[in-house]
Amino acid sequence: MKKIIALLLALTMVLPLIFSGCGQKAESNGDSSTAAIEQPTATEEPIATPKSEFMVPEGNHQTIAVGLKHSVAVRADGTVYAVGGNQEDGQIEVYDWTDIVAVDARNYRTLGLRSDGTVVATGDSRSTSVYGIDEWAEIVEVSVGSNHTVGLRANGTVVAVGASSARDVGACDVEDWTDIVAISAGGSHTLGLRSDGIIMVIYK
Repeated sequence: MKKIIALLLALTMVLPLIFSGCGQKAESNGDSSTAAIEQPTATEEPIATPKSEFMVPEGNHQTIAVGLKHSVAVRADGTVYAVGGNQEDGQIEVYDWTDIVAVDARNYRTLGLRSDGTVVATGDSRSTSVYGIDEWAEIVEVSVGSNHTVGLRANGTVVAVGASSARDVGACDVEDWTDIVAISAGGSHTLGLRSDGIIMVIYK
């Protein structure tokens, strides 16, 4: 009988240790039927913010443009700076451009407008959308579409060249436009703003 009593006393001392979490610290949450076990706090590593690949250097820039994966800026001295993806088309190869007053970019192409009204271009060697622009003159504004390029002449007329996909939908049919003061080229259409406020649209 004494052995049984001693055994029961031993169990009353051991069982609370077993059910208390095997030595882990238990903290009551106010309800006597439950207890919360403290968990170690995980240390989170700080996430580094990547540097922009398209950051242009500080300087006196006059105008900017962005293509699909490249950015272009014109400096005050008429030179041009470009950063971003170059692929095999060379759309950021503008290091020898001078006397530039405006730029435009789209997809893998970059255009520059010189102060004398001529236009230079680079990139997208697989497309005909920039072919023939070296013959343009008296241009005051350029706009690059997905597959065509549009130029506004000083006399208010418009010229356009493009790939067959752009010509097929009529995006280059702007020969009869007159009195235009602004242009914009899109994916498969062209807009022109007349001096009287009327918007010309060409697409099919």
